[in-house]
Amino acid sequence: MSRGLNILVPGTDLSALASVWVGVRPVTHVHSPSVFYASINAQGTSVGVPGPDPAAMLQAKRREAHKRKDLLLRTDPRFSRMPRFLKAEVLAGILVELIQLAGRARRGGTPVELYLVDHAFFNLSLGCDFPGLLRTYYTSLEPGQQQILRRIYGSTSPPGWTSPTAVIRCPVLSPSCPPPPPGVPHEHP
Repeated sequence: MSRGLNILVPGTDLSALASVWVGVRPVTHVHSPSVFYASINAQGTSVGVPGPDPAAMLQAKRREAHKRKDLLLRTDPRFSRMPRFLKAEVLAGILVELIQLAGRARRGGTPVELYLVDHAFFNLSLGCDFPGLLRTYYTSLEPGQQQILRRIYGSTSPPGWTSPTAVIRCPVLSPSCPPPPPGVPHEHP
């Protein structure tokens, strides 16, 4: 199923899909232009605050952006070989794709469950497990950013998180699925 698939209950605006099973982990390359530039931009904008010397602030932002560009160019593009913070950053982009996929099935407010069934989602051996990376990403955010994330994605939650209209679940294949961040509900069938 992809974003282009629309199967509705005849005569309604409701999706005829009740669950989506993701059998293959989406692949995102750190050197693809969209990921590359998003990472550089995010790093550049994360430093410096407005002050009496705008030129110094812009120079600090430029320095950070160049550091990130250099790091990305030196980084092994294999997901398992990336630094953990970069894996978590790539995961954030993958989550957007998964949320859009779940959104396709939620058309008309239809409740949906998204199952992540590929063992690669939960492989702890190379530090590539999505629940752990999600925790890394989430805990790296400021409390205000976490609140914005919960407000925006409250009805289409990331893996291991739940909401009344969309649930993304860890599969039965992963009894070792680590717990979510504190205070975040988690469903594990």
